[in-house]
Amino acid sequence: MTATTTTTAAPQAALPAAPRIPFSRIVSVELRKSLDTRAGAFLMVATVLITLVPVGWQLTHLTDGVPDYDLWVSTARGGVVLFLPVLGILAMTSEWTQRTALTTFTLVPRRGRVLAAKLAAALVLGTAVMLLVLGVAAAALLAASGLEGTTPVWGDAASVVGGSLVTSALNVVMGAAFGAAIAQSAAAITVFLVAPTLWQVAGTALLGDDAQWLDVFQAFGRLSSFELAGHGSQVVTSVLAWVAVPLVFGWVRALRRNVS
Repeated sequence: MTATTTTTAAPQAALPAAPRIPFSRIVSVELRKSLDTRAGAFLMVATVLITLVPVGWQLTHLTDGVPDYDLWVSTARGGVVLFLPVLGILAMTSEWTQRTALTTFTLVPRRGRVLAAKLAAALVLGTAVMLLVLGVAAAALLAASGLEGTTPVWGDAASVVGGSLVTSALNVVMGAAFGAAIAQSAAAITVFLVAPTLWQVAGTALLGDDAQWLDVFQAFGRLSSFELAGHGSQVVTSVLAWVAVPLVFGWVRALRRNVS
C-alpha cells in the first residue's frame, strides 16, 4: 500500500500596485509637449515678436508725450490676444490631430486627469505670455520716460494687470473649449475666429441690442475692466454659451470617444 502526498503550492505574492502619476508631472509633460512641437515653438516666437514689434515702433515714434501704462499694455497685447486662444485649442486637439491619444491614455487611463492637465498647462502658458506682455509694457514706459525726461504715469496699474490676466485666462479657456468640442486643430481655430465675429454682425442685424446677451467679446471686455454693474446676467449668459457649454460638451466627448 502506497501513500500519496499532496503538496500545496505557496500562494504567489501579489504584485505591488503601480504608483499613481502625480498631476503636477502630467502638467509638466503637457507643457513640454506644447513647446516641443514645431507649431508650439512657432507660436511662442510669433507671440514674442508681435509683442515687441509694436512696442518698439511706439518707442521710436513718441510725438505727444509718453503714454501711460494702460496704453503701453494695450499696444503690447493687441495681437497677443489673438494667439492666446490657439494655446488652448492646440492643447486640446494635439492628441487627436497627431494620433497620440492611444499612447497617452494608455499611460494615464483616467482621461479626465489628462484633460485637466492640458487645460492647466494652457493656462500656465497663457499667464506666462501675459506676464511677458505686462513686463515689456512696464519696461517700455520706463524707457520712454527716461528718453523724454518725464515721470512715468502708472495710473491704476493693479486694475490693468488684473484685467489683463483675466482676459488671457478667459481667452485660453474659450480656445480650449472649442478645441475640446471640435477635436481638430485647423477646424477649431477657424470656428473660433469666425463664429463670435459672425454673431456680432448677424446678431446685431437680427436682434439689435439684445444680441449683446451672446456677445462674448463684450462680456470679456467687461470682465477684464471689472465693470459688471447692470450687466452681470448678460456676461454670465455669454460666458456660459461660448465657454462653458462647448467645454462640457468637448470634455464629455473626449471621455467617451473611441481611441484607435
